[in-house]
Amino acid sequence: MDWPMKTTVVNKHHGAYDVDICRPGPWGNPFHIGADGDRAAVIARHKAWLVKQPHLMARLCELRGKRLGCVCKPRACHGDTLAALADAAQLVALKQYYCGDVLDVLRTFPNKCADLIFGSPPYEDARNVPNDGFPVYRGQAWVDWMVEVCRESLRVCRGLVALVMEGRTRHYSWSGTPVLLMADLIRAGITLRKPPIYERDGVSGSGGPDWLKNRYEFVVCATNGGQLRWSNNVAMGHPPIRGPGGNPTNRKQNGSRTGHGCRSNGLLAPGKRYTPPKIANPGNIIDCGAGGGGHLGSQLAHENEAPFPEKLVEFFIRSFAPPGGLVLDPFAGSGTVGAVALKNGRRFCLIDVRASQIRLCKRRIMEVVCGQSR
Repeated sequence: MDWPMKTTVVNKHHGAYDVDICRPGPWGNPFHIGADGDRAAVIARHKAWLVKQPHLMARLCELRGKRLGCVCKPRACHGDTLAALADAAQLVALKQYYCGDVLDVLRTFPNKCADLIFGSPPYEDARNVPNDGFPVYRGQAWVDWMVEVCRESLRVCRGLVALVMEGRTRHYSWSGTPVLLMADLIRAGITLRKPPIYERDGVSGSGGPDWLKNRYEFVVCATNGGQLRWSNNVAMGHPPIRGPGGNPTNRKQNGSRTGHGCRSNGLLAPGKRYTPPKIANPGNIIDCGAGGGGHLGSQLAHENEAPFPEKLVEFFIRSFAPPGGLVLDPFAGSGTVGAVALKNGRRFCLIDVRASQIRLCKRRIMEVVCGQSR
C-alpha cells in the first residue's frame, strides 16, 4: 500500500524533463491564450476537453511519476491538470483496491498499518441481492460475524475503528443487532467508546402505521485501549454558540460541589475562573441533514444501494485520521470514504466483496481528481 511518486511539471527551458507536453504533441493544449480566453479559461477548457478523450485518458499511465516539460512554469499550466490526472490514474492502478471477502482480505494486511477504519457493513440481510457475493447473516449470526470483523480491524488499525450500522425491523420488532454487537464486543474484552449518532432526516412517511420514522444510526467505535494515538476532536467544531452564564460547577459522588465555580461563603474560590474555548467540541450527534436526493456529494454514490453522505465521512476523517494518514474502508460500496480521504489529504484503501463496486470506487476517485464531484 505504498503511495505513488508525484508527477511534476517543469519549465523545459530551465531544467531536465521526461515528457514534452507542448504543442503540437499529443499532450499539448489545443486551446490558445487570447483566441480561446485568458490563462485560467484555456486551462479549464483543456481539462473539460481532456477527460472526454478516451485515447488520451488511457495513456495517462505514460506520465506517472514523470517530469512534464512545458514553457509556462512557474505560471499555471495545462500540465498541472495532466499531472493531477496521471497521479489519479496511478491511484486507480495501485493496489489500493481489494475485491474479496472482508475477513480474507484483512487477514493479508500487516499489523497496525491503518490510522482509521471507517465504513458501514451490510445491515443484516436488508440489501442482499441474489448471487452478489454478500454474506447473508441475520440476528446473532450477524453479530458473531461482526465481532470477528471488529477483531481483525483492530489488529490492522492503530487508531479508531468506526462502523455505521443499523438493525432490521420486522413485524413490529427491532432486531437490535448494533446493541447486541456492542454488548458482545465488551464481553469479549474489546474497548468501546460511547457510540456517536449519525443523524439524518429519514424518509417522510416512514415509521409504519404506529411508530416513528428512523432519524439516526449508531456509529460503533472500538479502539485498542487507552487514549487515541491521534485525534483532533475540535476539527469539526465551531465557536461557542453562547457565552458562559457564570462559572460551571459539578457535584462529587458525595453531593458536594466542586469545579471552576466552587464557592466559599458565597464567593468564587480564588483563581477559579472559567475561560470558554475558542472552538467548541462538536459533540457526538452528527447531523447530516438530508441523507439522499443529491445530498451525498456525488451522483455516483446513488449507484450503490446504501450510500452515506460525504459530510459523515469528513467528520471522522478530519477528527481521527492524521494528515497523510491511511483510511481504510472494509465495505467500500461507492467509494465515498476514498473520495473524502483524497479531498482531505489522507491516503485510502478500499475493500469490497463485489467487483462492480470496486469499479465504481475507481470511477469515484477519478471524479474527485477531475473536479467533477458535487
